[in-house]
Amino acid sequence: MPILTKDQILAAKDQKIEKVAVPEWGEDAEVYVRCLNGTERDKFEASLVIYQNGQPIPKIDAYRPRLCALAICDENGNRLFSDAEISDLGKKSGIALDRVATAASRISGLDEKAIKKAAEKLKNAQPADLPSD
Repeated sequence: MPILTKDQILAAKDQKIEKVAVPEWGEDAEVYVRCLNGTERDKFEASLVIYQNGQPIPKIDAYRPRLCALAICDENGNRLFSDAEISDLGKKSGIALDRVATAASRISGLDEKAIKKAAEKLKNAQPADLPSD
């Protein structure tokens, strides 16, 4: 098996996109959902914890709308929703958002096992260890 070069790694097309049916948004309605890239995934996971008095506290409010805003895209993988539109997206059907979030979680490696591992890592991290912009 060949060892990849830096250029081969950076040129690899590894951003999976798939269609997800969302009947709550219209008969035969579908959206494109993409996997999160490494930076987006780290920031999303870090956003699941806040610190108060140096103690980590889970922050799962708007979990689905935040994940959906990162993952819903056009056919080229470009986001359709900005961070400023997360609250608007959060007003949509919870069932519809769950369909999209489930697909985004699956193709981004954010399944239950990955979330538990990230939560444990964040629990032991200090605020300075977390990803930043």
